[in-house]
Amino acid sequence: MTEKENRKEEMRSLKDAGCDDTFINKCCQCSRESDILCKLQQQRDKLLEELHQVQRKLDCLDYTIYQLRNKKRDQ
Repeated sequence: MTEKENRKEEMRSLKDAGCDDTFINKCCQCSRESDILCKLQQQRDKLLEELHQVQRKLDCLDYTIYQLRNKKRDQ
């Protein structure tokens, strides 16, 4: 695979990961692999935090559902 093909594949992977064009362009402008890896790790950390926030919301909903179901049984 040529470098151009590798770059296209990387860009496609970043798109599939939900990265926007601005982020992808910043990665493409990096000349050192370590800089790209740093940006990717930061993006991963951001996504993981978003995931945790959504998980907390789901936990709250699950608890509310649990409470309501138990309340119904007690009546």
